[in-house]
Amino acid sequence: MTAQTAWAWTGSGTSTDVTGTAAVVSDGYCGDNVTWTMTDTNSDGTDETLTISGTGEMWDYTKDQTPWFSFRDNITTVVIDNNITHISDYAFNRCSNLTSIEIPSSMKSIGNYAFNICSKLTTVAVKRLFPLTTLGTKAFDGCSALTTIYVPTASVDDYKAAANWSDKSSIIMSYDGMGNCGTTGHESEVTWVLAQYGVLMISGMGAMADYSAGNAPWYSDRASITSIVIDEGVTHIGNYAFYGCNNENLTSATIYAPSLTTYSSTAFAGTNAKLKIHVFNGCVDTYKSGWSDYASRIEAITIPAEEAETGEYWATYFNNLSNAQAPSGTQVFKVTLSGTSLKLVEIPDRIINKGKGVVLKSASSSIQPEYAASGSTHSYNSNRLEGKMTRITNPGNAYMLKNGSDGIGFYRLSDTDDIVAQTAYLTYSGTEEFLPLACTVTMNSAGIMTYASTQALDFTGIAGLSAYIVSAFDGTAGTLTLSSVGAVPAGTGLLLKGTPSTTFTVPVATSASAPAQNYLVGVTDATTEVPVTTSTNTNFILANGNYGIDWYTLSEAGAIGANKAYLSLPTNQLNLSNNAAGFQWIYEGETTNLRPTPSPSLYGGEWYDLSGRKLSQKPTKKGIYINNGRKVVIK
Repeated sequence: MTAQTAWAWTGSGTSTDVTGTAAVVSDGYCGDNVTWTMTDTNSDGTDETLTISGTGEMWDYTKDQTPWFSFRDNITTVVIDNNITHISDYAFNRCSNLTSIEIPSSMKSIGNYAFNICSKLTTVAVKRLFPLTTLGTKAFDGCSALTTIYVPTASVDDYKAAANWSDKSSIIMSYDGMGNCGTTGHESEVTWVLAQYGVLMISGMGAMADYSAGNAPWYSDRASITSIVIDEGVTHIGNYAFYGCNNENLTSATIYAPSLTTYSSTAFAGTNAKLKIHVFNGCVDTYKSGWSDYASRIEAITIPAEEAETGEYWATYFNNLSNAQAPSGTQVFKVTLSGTSLKLVEIPDRIINKGKGVVLKSASSSIQPEYAASGSTHSYNSNRLEGKMTRITNPGNAYMLKNGSDGIGFYRLSDTDDIVAQTAYLTYSGTEEFLPLACTVTMNSAGIMTYASTQALDFTGIAGLSAYIVSAFDGTAGTLTLSSVGAVPAGTGLLLKGTPSTTFTVPVATSASAPAQNYLVGVTDATTEVPVTTSTNTNFILANGNYGIDWYTLSEAGAIGANKAYLSLPTNQLNLSNNAAGFQWIYEGETTNLRPTPSPSLYGGEWYDLSGRKLSQKPTKKGIYINNGRKVVIK
């Protein structure tokens, strides 16, 4: 057959040729009056456009049997003519690099598994005014990145109420206009949508078209634009792109690209003087250098955070236009939900994956994320947080993070509350008004271990788990007094005693005071080295050594790992010759002891110098000696 020209619907009643000089890779029929054409945009087989042209219904297919299936991993763009009325079963099955799709107003039905496992599909725009008659079984099954379905503003309530769309009501949003805004021959590679609440979103890969003043496709809607958001894949913002956008409420244009290939001096001509251009921290100087015309307007993206009674600052964040990395000193968490217990699970590399909601904890009230070229190596599976790039009304059963009357945690929103753009929220069908934050602690097989957390935690009333500090030390008697604690600040060194090999959920403390005295030193950084001694103290680690579970001196300085603690005692109070039975552990207010019989003294047994000569008694001269098979420093 003759190769068909590919056309993209522009939203204005006309169509635009998007093939330009792109090479036709393959083509054929996919309906009685419907054809398909595969074109290669860059001639290397990695950026291909599938165009469905003609009139009427596409033929239905079984799994993996569409004629373009062999090209599925290379398809980045799908263009559907405005006269197509049915998308076939399995039409775009496993098109793993398809990120968005526009469904024309002519469409009446979408087949079963039509977008099955389109794992990068984030946005679907449906232009039909009335809900499609048929939305097939699992039409969007496996679309794990899908965050938004745009429908006409007048039709939002109809789509949310329609039986075959209601399960997607939380991601259905309105739009007031949409279309293509890429360069000639590449129009569909960059698209625009004016979403609800006046958010103008520019998405795609490549350069925006240049315009003359007043000719951008959204110019007629300029008075309703309240914010501008630009995808990381956009490489050039067109001449006079936002000319005349001088709504006094338009104060922010956020660009998620780390840099642009060219910087138009007229891109923001005629805009509100209060408009700031926000880019990732670390990219500010690059933009100021390339965009000297707007240097005074360029600032770092800043996430506002809320202070808790414990002194930390908390926030949530979401964006589906790029990966980001929280600054050093800020922790990133996903949130899982088990029953009514929210668990914070840390993302150690601080990378916030595109389209994933997170909780942030920082020492600063203003958190400035940086650009991340790739996603986190740590799993976001089971994360319950979601979000939107625009402000939305409560989708129902939504909870937002705030510092309320019960402390920091997730509070149920009222039906009339809105969710702020680019914040994360969770939905929960229970009746609780407040869900406290928590983390998990897994006890070792011995049932006793040291611990320190990067969060303030509350160990009060946790069945099977008790937390202690070493509140007193008697060098003459060789005793350690362990006092039970409830809420403790972040970084507090603890001894935990609990059911072996059990994972416990520990809530985040809403307020906590540091113990007046604690000889345990918490370690939260895996790289922190613990010295054998300091100028005043001798350090011990908890270990199951030759003499059972007890505190042992270090043979040499070294890291003990994150989320642990060590015992640091004043050297001048250690009367080791009288400590013949080792440290005696006294649990304040308790009659039981950890060990049924005390371990031998850490400093009992034979002493040797480093040449292997046996000494008659414990040495008094400063130096390094061997005792019980370990190096010991005498000061």
